[in-house]
Amino acid sequence: MQKKVKNYSDAFEMWRSAFYECGIYVFKDAFKERDFSGFCLYDEKFPVIYINNSMSFSRQIFTLFHELFHIILKTSGIDKIEDDYLSRLSSNNKETETLCNSFAGEFLVPNENLKEELKGKELSEKNISNLAKKYNVSREVIYRKLLELNKISKNFYEKIHNELKEEIYRNNKKSNGGNYYSTQKSYLGDNYIYDVCKTYYNGKIDIYEVSNFLNVKIEGIPRLGIMLKEVSR
Repeated sequence: MQKKVKNYSDAFEMWRSAFYECGIYVFKDAFKERDFSGFCLYDEKFPVIYINNSMSFSRQIFTLFHELFHIILKTSGIDKIEDDYLSRLSSNNKETETLCNSFAGEFLVPNENLKEELKGKELSEKNISNLAKKYNVSREVIYRKLLELNKISKNFYEKIHNELKEEIYRNNKKSNGGNYYSTQKSYLGDNYIYDVCKTYYNGKIDIYEVSNFLNVKIEGIPRLGIMLKEVSR
């Protein structure tokens, strides 16, 4: 399924739905702090992952799985862009962050599967880009996996890593603010919006709480794309 998804955006939503089925809500926002790509808040019943929407979709997907492993370990955590902060952590926290990165890389690009994909192929830029698109990850993730498989040297990886730094961020053109409701829908996710509206129809919350949970005015709720009457069934 992962390899059949058409683009990174659709891949992110596929994983977001899969996380929801596992009981994890995934939200987005545009973080003011550029160095953080996401964080998670562990809770036994309602774990939450927040993703920085300023990042490229490939980075957002990697962050999803980094934070997922924090939740598996029953810890809250933050995913930073650079790994230099690891040296300042305690040995236990450093091990945790390293494991989270390894888990994300192995889940999204399993070593054995990648080995099969590499058979008969040169490690050209074109082939690397095609592999990144196939797995819906960044090129940097593929290069990191190649380093793990001893296909490239550490010096070469570090050179590529520095060259690809700016690919982490989305190239959004400045606009006049965009569509607030489309943005909110993207930030909250369809499943969360559906659950809020369904809870309203079950009589557990009132229309003012719906407005608060969805972060829109009451009259703007239908503009999120889900009418309240649609979830009454």
